[in-house]
Amino acid sequence: RRALPALPTVLRSLPTPELPALLRRHLNFHPLNELPFFLESIGGPPRRPPASTPCSSPTTPPCSAVGAVAALAHFGFPWSRLGLLFPGVLLDVTPDLISSHLSVLEARLHRLPRAAIIAACLTFPWLLEGGLSDYDLLIKDIATTFRGLGPGPDLGSSNDIDAFSGVCRRTRMFYDAGAEIGSMGGSGD
Repeated sequence: RRALPALPTVLRSLPTPELPALLRRHLNFHPLNELPFFLESIGGPPRRPPASTPCSSPTTPPCSAVGAVAALAHFGFPWSRLGLLFPGVLLDVTPDLISSHLSVLEARLHRLPRAAIIAACLTFPWLLEGGLSDYDLLIKDIATTFRGLGPGPDLGSSNDIDAFSGVCRRTRMFYDAGAEIGSMGGSGD
């Protein structure tokens, strides 16, 4: 109790004349620029989103990105890989739409583990954008590819996102080389 009233006396007795200025300088609030830390934590690029992003200040992540990240993390996406979906999905797709798309994908790919769905979304981010009916053939290819693998040594019943991502990347290489979407696993019928 006696220490608090004695504090001004102690401060005045200090020989440093610049102490009040020093204390003011160090005790002032200096806002932290959270955006680079946020982007780095999700594996995103070290750049800033467009300035017109709603609900953002120069120092905080945009609200849409925070909501999108929360929806993806809730589904099971690895935090450090969410940057693969920046800026397209994280800034342009609402959290409700992301959750809705993930629910539909999970229903349509019902026998696949979530790791396969997550890997597919990280490899083909447009599955989280737009209407899923536009990607029926891609979803069919994903189902055919994973079901055709069977319980192989790489995947089995595992929930290893890396193993599923490897399969998705190889599938995407076929598409990039000219294979038609919807042609995996047979005649494309």
